[in-house]
Amino acid sequence: MGWTDSHLHEFTSGSATDGVAEHYRPQDSIDEGLPGIDETEVRLDEVLVEPEDRLYYNYDFGDDWSHTLHLEAVVPREPDAPLAVCVAGARACPPEDCGGIWGYHELLTALSQPPNADNSELREWVGPDFDPDRFDVDDVNTALTNTLGLNALVTGVLSSLDPAGPLGDLLSRLDPMPAVLAEALAASLQPIVEPDDDTKTAMLHPYARFLDQVGDAGIALTQAGYLPPVRVEAVADLLGLDDLWIGKNNRENQTYPVLEFRECAQRLGLVRKAHNRLSLTKAAARARIGTLSEQDIADAREHPDQVADRHGMDPATLRRMLSGELDTVMGACIDHTNSPHTAAGQPCRASFMLCLSCPCARAMPTHLPAQVRVHDELERRKAAVTPLRWAQRFALPHAQLADLLGRAGAAAVTDARAALTVREQALVDRFLDRDLDLP
Repeated sequence: MGWTDSHLHEFTSGSATDGVAEHYRPQDSIDEGLPGIDETEVRLDEVLVEPEDRLYYNYDFGDDWSHTLHLEAVVPREPDAPLAVCVAGARACPPEDCGGIWGYHELLTALSQPPNADNSELREWVGPDFDPDRFDVDDVNTALTNTLGLNALVTGVLSSLDPAGPLGDLLSRLDPMPAVLAEALAASLQPIVEPDDDTKTAMLHPYARFLDQVGDAGIALTQAGYLPPVRVEAVADLLGLDDLWIGKNNRENQTYPVLEFRECAQRLGLVRKAHNRLSLTKAAARARIGTLSEQDIADAREHPDQVADRHGMDPATLRRMLSGELDTVMGACIDHTNSPHTAAGQPCRASFMLCLSCPCARAMPTHLPAQVRVHDELERRKAAVTPLRWAQRFALPHAQLADLLGRAGAAAVTDARAALTVREQALVDRFLDRDLDLP
């Protein structure tokens, strides 16, 4: 605990009762008629010069907490030494508004006695965590570091703005400037740094999982146009809201992060609402490959019609796909004569890399080893191509593969990497060397 600068204060050089002593005050106090010099215009080494010099500080006029700053010695400062450091101390700082030394004495007396009707009000006011004997020099130095760092941050922010401009004028009136605002403003002034692929993948992960939840079939919304409760719970789990949001997280209009996330996905053009249904946009469908999970494959044995309908194909095509008859390199093609990359009715001649964003492609767990191999090889070959070529040819499929691997999970990816067969490895290598491209 420490003083929060919630009350008036002043510094005084010389005796506080000396009629010719100089007073250093905040500009607001001077503007209100109190005599003195703006404290921000005077350096500490201008008033504490020689050993034994003293500076007096009075806080909270009326309570009058009087402090003496005593200069004991002047020594050279090491270049990397902190601007301020606490070397020792004792006892806690009295609470704000406790009534000066006499009120604090009354509070200490109440705390030293067993709880009773006479001291219950004071005990409740100060709270159970106050310990008048507690002092931790490390806590004090941490607070000093944070305060000095914030002051430097605020100074840097203000110096970068036009003080006569609207924002500079507004910020100069904030005293003190909230730390969260200073940090946000300082961050906004930094050069924009392009995030690396891992960071991009992590940023996109929640949206990719949400698109999986929407799927090809879409989601029927409630009559009020919100996600149904079970879907809200799924998105809340995806966003990790269990410990961050109150309530049961099963009503979208009461779980604001889920509502904002879904609306953000709409603004990004990933999903759309129409006829009380949430569906993937064409852009989202092109950007992802449909996947069948182990559960889908198990369900297909009992309910092939339902699984086929859920994944946009007929039961006969589903059976052919499950048998491996429709396999390409990293997935299966359920309709190679209706590819978006060739004329309708013509066999697709596009690169297998485009399967990652083709509505005719589907991926199953059996395809994961090849997907992992392609992903790893792209990672390895990245250093051998120019940034422009990487961006033009490989950045998108690399991100799409990272998405697929993220859907599968780290354990499954590790198992798939170990399960890669010699045949699969040779197929992937031929594919990446463009030996499979049609003339």
